[in-house]
Amino acid sequence: MDLPFLSRHFYRASFYRSMMALALTPWLLLFSMCLAASPELNETMGGRPIIVFGCSVSANNQYYEQAESFYRKVFTKLGYRFSMLSLPRTRELAELKKGQLEGSCGRRFSPPYAVFPELVRVPVAIGTLSQVLLSRDATPGIPSLSDLPDGKRIAYVRGGITATEFVNQYPNLDPIAVVDAEVGIKMLAAGRVDYFLGISITTRDVLTRLHFDQKIYQHVQMNKLEIYPYLAPKARYLVEPLENAIKQQLLEQQKDYLFEF
Repeated sequence: MDLPFLSRHFYRASFYRSMMALALTPWLLLFSMCLAASPELNETMGGRPIIVFGCSVSANNQYYEQAESFYRKVFTKLGYRFSMLSLPRTRELAELKKGQLEGSCGRRFSPPYAVFPELVRVPVAIGTLSQVLLSRDATPGIPSLSDLPDGKRIAYVRGGITATEFVNQYPNLDPIAVVDAEVGIKMLAAGRVDYFLGISITTRDVLTRLHFDQKIYQHVQMNKLEIYPYLAPKARYLVEPLENAIKQQLLEQQKDYLFEF
């Protein structure tokens, strides 16, 4: 057999191999993407699936940083990666409903959960919060909400811990639902409402971050509330291991609660 024939045969075979490799490349890339997107396949190949929590406080808040660090340690113990997103409370709830989040960093224990009873509570409190009443009036003497004059406009965060019970309990007041504490306190400073009822941690955050020409005063601190992690239905399998890991982490940090406000 002559050399030219062998040479032509060799180059033809090389050409076919090159074309086949090019044809297979998109499928290999697609297969790689499927592996990266699949938690189950990631686990079998040595990767770790990621758990994403929402948290309805500012990412600049001291509690947010504490909670993110705490949960990352907890989920590392359980073999997961962890990520946390700062979201308004109503947006956080919407994302939980859609299954975009595995859980919430902390909500009040309120069975059944009024607007999303499918949420699953992890039965270990990670902290305590208080309700506070703010106004532009420095005059003392407001020991409770029942002492407020009739018809006063009072803002509160929609979907928060005060929503249904607040509206039902004080029909003599004019309640105004707002999307978050920052909006409510800005309305108070501008004189569009007479009071703002919020949570100690978020009101402190807003008053620290923002400057108001109008002085804002705190009158009442009440209703010490325990806060629990909540899971979306799809993450129900994490309840027991997460409870045990949180208890272990609190013990290691020598704390009864992660935070107390």
